[in-house]
Amino acid sequence: MLKQEQGLPRNQARFVHSNADDDGGDADGDEYLPNTFLIPGTNTTIVLNTEGRGPPSAIKAVLNGSYAFVQSQLLASGDGQLPQNVDPFYYDLNNGAFVMCQSVPGQHLTWGILGAALGWLYHHLGEQSAYKTLSTFHIWDAPWGLIANGQARSGYTGKPIPKVVAGPDGVTHYS
Repeated sequence: MLKQEQGLPRNQARFVHSNADDDGGDADGDEYLPNTFLIPGTNTTIVLNTEGRGPPSAIKAVLNGSYAFVQSQLLASGDGQLPQNVDPFYYDLNNGAFVMCQSVPGQHLTWGILGAALGWLYHHLGEQSAYKTLSTFHIWDAPWGLIANGQARSGYTGKPIPKVVAGPDGVTHYS
């Protein structure tokens, strides 16, 4: 059953499932519209477009590795905007799949939002497709709107695996 969010005019309202099981999913978040999910415990929404098939072990490894990297970066430097030299963010194990995520013009992706998105993708793609599905995704965060666009794809970028940077050099602090 869908219900309208409170406080918005009907033509601007988004509708959410009042029961997470109504969207055919589970604890991976309510589905607003087809392929649009609210990440539980956050203000972050993922719009996920799946396309084609990829190597499941490579996709699983790159999603797991990128999520673990971001968690390590958060522990080392705290949350904040990705530094310019890391945006776009690439994670490529040279195993046949990579993850890329880039802030949209005028917005700045943070390590916390990126971590939430990668963790959700790892869980969701594992449950839904056993990591066989390639995807593009869009990260929205209230109240800022569209923050970033990304991909989990087959292929190679030639980019080195990023290194955790401790302290203030690992983040751009909010102004």
